[in-house]
Amino acid sequence: MRESLSKKTIIKTGDNMAKRKSAQKRFDEMKSLIESYSTVEREFFSWDIKFMNAMMERIWLGQALSKKMRAKIDELVDIGKKELPLKTPRIVELENAVPFHNEREQQILRSFITTLYKRWKLSEKQSKLADDLVEQAGRPPWIPSAEEEADIDIICTIAVTYDAMWYGNNPSAKRVLDKLQDYKIQGARITYQDYEFAKKKFAGGFRKMKTPRFQSGDKAFTSVDCAWNEPKRFCLVLEGPYVKGRHIVYDVMLDGTITTITNDQLYKRR
Repeated sequence: MRESLSKKTIIKTGDNMAKRKSAQKRFDEMKSLIESYSTVEREFFSWDIKFMNAMMERIWLGQALSKKMRAKIDELVDIGKKELPLKTPRIVELENAVPFHNEREQQILRSFITTLYKRWKLSEKQSKLADDLVEQAGRPPWIPSAEEEADIDIICTIAVTYDAMWYGNNPSAKRVLDKLQDYKIQGARITYQDYEFAKKKFAGGFRKMKTPRFQSGDKAFTSVDCAWNEPKRFCLVLEGPYVKGRHIVYDVMLDGTITTITNDQLYKRR
């Protein structure tokens, strides 16, 4: 009897040893499962994704997992990738519009799609925005003229002259700048409204480059190295304006030396 019990105990212990997983194996299984989900699927199954990310962080930090945590991880891994509910015509319509928009609009559409997958209703405001984005996706893309392309180049160039605090107070300017930069780098779609809005938000720097106060060969006066009660110094504009560092500048001849001076330090009159 004792011998039989001993054999059963050994067999049971052996089975447990075979089923036991290492922390690294669980980490790899969760990582692989998360990567198999699309952006919309991750939003829909957000609880599972957040749980697995939290467990992966614990493993990475060398923290122990409780018995319940290990059991839940193994349950999710055994189930595998979950399927979304059946698509409604509205979901299909929004999904088809996604590729025709920039990142921000894509995020908005995906959030609407997730809401619809959960069988929740969009608010009146959300429905109108969704309709607008679908309608925009169906339009022929706006193609800037040569002058408008040059204006976009100016806006993207002078963007560095605005500091982080300004962008923090003007989030819409940052969003439209991202659109223009995506257009220049990746050929992403933009609208005429984006172009006009960007010119308005970056009007100060844009005007300084688009319609400069000085041309090469112009006479000018500068306050560089002048005391507050001294007259401004004469200089001759050689080149500019252009962006250097975080400033719009001109190259001028000052006292026989070529000097770079910011736009705000040059004047028409002494």
